[in-house]
Amino acid sequence: MTDNPLDFSPLRDARIRAKARLLWQEDGCPDGGDAAYLEAARALVGMTDSAGAGQMRPSDEPEGVEDAFLQDNLGEFPSRLTDQGDDRLVPFPTRHQANMAGQAEGSLEGTLMGALDGRTIAILATDGVEEVELTEPVKALRDAGARTVLVALHSGQIQAMKSDVTPTRRYDVDLPVAEAEAAEFDGLVLPGGTTSPDHLRMDDDAVRFVREFVQAGKPIAAICHGPWTLIDAGGVNGHVMTSWRSLRADLTNAGAHWVDESVVTDGTLVTSRNPGDLKLFCPAIVTLFSGVAAAHPA
Repeated sequence: MTDNPLDFSPLRDARIRAKARLLWQEDGCPDGGDAAYLEAARALVGMTDSAGAGQMRPSDEPEGVEDAFLQDNLGEFPSRLTDQGDDRLVPFPTRHQANMAGQAEGSLEGTLMGALDGRTIAILATDGVEEVELTEPVKALRDAGARTVLVALHSGQIQAMKSDVTPTRRYDVDLPVAEAEAAEFDGLVLPGGTTSPDHLRMDDDAVRFVREFVQAGKPIAAICHGPWTLIDAGGVNGHVMTSWRSLRADLTNAGAHWVDESVVTDGTLVTSRNPGDLKLFCPAIVTLFSGVAAAHPA
């Protein structure tokens, strides 16, 4: 199925490409991964458009500003970083284009607000979870209006870590996994760290909980070592996905097609490789979870 040609807008396309370039620059201008940056940018710009649907252009905006924007910012794809003295071909517009698109787009935080109103997302983790892979997705989901529930192997608190070595903070558990049922949630996030997923995949209740999401076709997001538990729950066979590189053989042997990309969306599954991918992973999971009806609308 092709995109509806009525949905195409040259201005929107320029904004998407400019946003993608900003994300790419923030990652240090890596080689490859163009599709992932464009996908994340398309999601963010789409949320902006949805949030502003039905709104009129401010009365103090001069006529013709959109035409001027297009003439100044649309170019061949790819463009050159001539403003930085860098002659490499890159897949995104110039810095000036990015700045112009940023002014037109406004606050990123505002674009996410309300996208997940009425939805409840389970975060399954236990002691040893990589802290940033727990906190950043939770922040993105809450900013978008979701209620998050930390589900763990035990009640009380779990200990988060940095790079599997340094203990950081402890986080209150909302629900022991033995008492959790997928029917009560609209989606599931599986953070990484080595220790947490390893404990989860050896726990019958944790595997049962994840399997319920798989069997119900509910959306799941996993990052780093998070997909380990998905293997035991029968949730990777036939999927295109990514992960921490050391899981490549495990996922392949379980029937997945593993790729080395920042973020991969395949149906109801979103995966990423490591904490460095969070700026793409977080908007991707908001997009994923916003595409389903709330299990228990407010």
